[in-house]
Amino acid sequence: MPTYLGDPLVVESLQTPAAPTLTKRGATGAVTYSYKVVGVRGLLHTAASATASVTNGVTPLTILNNIAIRPSLVAGVDHFDIYRIVGGDTQGKIGTLLPTVVNGVQVGIFIDTGKVGDAASAPTVQNTGQVTLQGPILASGLPAADPAVAGALWVDASDGHTIKVSQGA
Repeated sequence: MPTYLGDPLVVESLQTPAAPTLTKRGATGAVTYSYKVVGVRGLLHTAASATASVTNGVTPLTILNNIAIRPSLVAGVDHFDIYRIVGGDTQGKIGTLLPTVVNGVQVGIFIDTGKVGDAASAPTVQNTGQVTLQGPILASGLPAADPAVAGALWVDASDGHTIKVSQGA
């Protein structure tokens, strides 16, 4: 179990990715394709990026006529989930991309060659930056300068209230 001696524990949320960069490759047509990306770390995820679209795609997408999708750099992500939200025969999550960072720029690309979507919607809220405490919890510390908060453990409840759980003598 990690121990943090004298240092505060800070848990930060992953940044929501910017809209991905799209490059239409191959023949030109009049079909719109739109995409969102989601940053993932472990079992947690960011909210979906803003939508990026191309309006001159062809149908069907193929190995020669495709859309290259490049997510922006998001520090801390393990991978990106790629969602097609407009265009193609199916929508939803169409794949996963591991980030490739060169000189501080995420250069990895995902190629949509007409991948089958799973019909899932990209998440609209993120769940990173949260701490879940389970089991018996031991909290201790030095007495605070203000006796009203000395030894108190405060919890933000899901209904928006803050609850004082305990206070030492």
